[in-house]
Amino acid sequence: MVALVAGVAHELNNPISFVLGNVHSHPTLRHAPAELISRRCTRNGAAIAGKHEGLRQKIAYRPHLWPT
Repeated sequence: MVALVAGVAHELNNPISFVLGNVHSHPTLRHAPAELISRRCTRNGAAIAGKHEGLRQKIAYRPHLWPT
């Protein structure tokens, strides 16, 4: 379960890091305050996460499939 959560966090962080790392080259965002950029990244991240909400409901934890 920890590996799954770490993987999801990693996949969410990759696009956010890319945007924040390359925002200086975009002409309309070059002078935008960091707070505005952060809000947009958060909003877009929430939208992406919302698209996968249905998938989360389809996945059921079945402990009998994971022998200890």
